Amino acid sequence: MANYDTRIAHDKLKLIRLHCSPYGEATERMAHYFADALEARLAGTGIELYTAFAKRTILSY
Repeated sequence: MANYDTRIAHDKLKLIRLHCSPYGEATERMAHYFADALEARLAGTGIELYTAFAKRTILSY
């Protein structure tokens, strides 16, 4: 994203979303939250979405 090629970032986000889950193993959950953060960054709504995400309960199994 350093060179503002958001098309590549959106493509990578789609791939991450295929392999992540908020209910899976630790790495799947981490990927899910990373994807949420990347989506917020790409949308330009980082602060608003971060605030909403921060209020959610993080699942731990």
